[in-house]
Amino acid sequence: MGQGQSQDAERHQVQVPVEQLSHELALQFAAKCFTHLEIAHYKDNFKSLADHNDDVEYWKEDTLCRFFAIPAPLRAGAGAVLHSMAVYLGAFPFPSMAPVILTREAMLKVITILTGRYKKILKRGDKDKMKLLFRSLAVFDRRSSIGTSSSKKPNVTDVTDEGKKGEATVIETRHDSKVDRKINHATIPAENLKNLVMLLLLLGGLEAQTPLAAYADNLDEHNLSSLEQSASAIIAAFDPDPVTRGISYSNFVRVTTSAMPDLFQPLNALFEHLLFSRTLDLSRHKGAPPASALTASQPSPINKADLDDSPLLTDILLSQLSVSLHVLTPSSSLANIFDCSARFHPIFSTASQGTSLSSFSRQATSCYTTPTSDPSPQTAAAALFQLSPRHSIFPANPYNRDSPQSYFNQKSGIALGCVVPAQSRTSATSIAAHMNAPVAGPVSFRIDDDFATGTFQHDPDAGAGAFNVDPALAVPADAGRGSSDGRQRESEVEKQQKRLKWEEDEAARRRGVNFGGDKDGARALLELAGLVGDREGNRSGGSV
Repeated sequence: MGQGQSQDAERHQVQVPVEQLSHELALQFAAKCFTHLEIAHYKDNFKSLADHNDDVEYWKEDTLCRFFAIPAPLRAGAGAVLHSMAVYLGAFPFPSMAPVILTREAMLKVITILTGRYKKILKRGDKDKMKLLFRSLAVFDRRSSIGTSSSKKPNVTDVTDEGKKGEATVIETRHDSKVDRKINHATIPAENLKNLVMLLLLLGGLEAQTPLAAYADNLDEHNLSSLEQSASAIIAAFDPDPVTRGISYSNFVRVTTSAMPDLFQPLNALFEHLLFSRTLDLSRHKGAPPASALTASQPSPINKADLDDSPLLTDILLSQLSVSLHVLTPSSSLANIFDCSARFHPIFSTASQGTSLSSFSRQATSCYTTPTSDPSPQTAAAALFQLSPRHSIFPANPYNRDSPQSYFNQKSGIALGCVVPAQSRTSATSIAAHMNAPVAGPVSFRIDDDFATGTFQHDPDAGAGAFNVDPALAVPADAGRGSSDGRQRESEVEKQQKRLKWEEDEAARRRGVNFGGDKDGARALLELAGLVGDREGNRSGGSV
């Protein structure tokens, strides 16, 4: 009986070439992950730029770079990395077939994976996406694979009739298992990932309908240098091997899942552009001219201050923050900076307001109505960021009850994550204020009272503090320039600007009081008010 059942099972098994299975998966992606209109636009985009060889339509690396309008300074680096990713992902789900020619079916699978549309039919998609991204960027050590391919078998796999009728799943073959075993011997060249990260930072906030060329227009030498600096800081977070400069699989997964969950998010909108053709207008009558292409670019989320020609918070730094930082939306959910249409308004800048803590108190803390003499309330979602020379995140310690996350005092300065000694009510002198100054915590940043020096400390051996530690070193910083930017509603910004303007006008009016040339009478009036004179310290003031 058992032998008969075994023979029946063998009859139901069909030897199917992996090329046919790959073709069937592409058809399912097209049918279940895209609309008919999107497929029509995609076919028009692909066909209009495709090269031909023996009736095969395909895209070359130069074609991919031209369609995505990758700037010339980034084309040799980021363009080549993006193309190598595509020729690997186009072989999905059979990595043994990579690299593949970027045919229309292969490119469709790339779009499905990088835009996240695979979730509609692949149940394990989220779990395997990081592995796919690592494989597409990695270089495998050939020495570890010696002896594994001594007996090659044809590219066929056993598929039962019942399996072909079910929903599409990730097809696991013997070749895939070998690649899984070798993944720990693979590394991503740090320079390759850096080139890709520079492109991702440039495309921060990209939307599916935003013209790609608009992002290349402002890429001058200064912005290119800023891109390289931010990308180097992000790469440092992956801890590349000091000798081989390779990034291991464990480090890649650890950083991308915990510290930088949105690092590859710009790829979603980038490949969505393939689903919209500006030359295809199905509603246009035959013979009518095509609609003009959109040229307007998205406005910057940062409202630039008129008095600050070189703000510290730039679009590139905001893109670097967006790979890690999520903000609270009106619906009380956390979202990416660019997805929730957040706006950032300059509150304080030493370039325009000077280096006075009293000016900082007036410009910044009053905006949040937070008492300047008391520690701010603890927030579980708070985090301290280090953007350079290493991109690091120090999340709030949920078990902290002693150290405030932030503290401000006009006599001691600004403190983040510091231990604040008990303040005496009678300690009014500068010496007493210095003795009661905040003490550096395990992870802390402090700016002194004259904005001259900022000191960042990271000491994993110092115990628990307001923020959790991360592998980094203490970095003394020059705080000669500083700025504070806040995320507010437009109405709140207008109210604050009106209030500050009224205060400035009122102060100017008071300074310009004219006493009609009667200097003696003016002095007597000021002495009566307790504002001038030898005994003004003993007066309690008066009224006019």
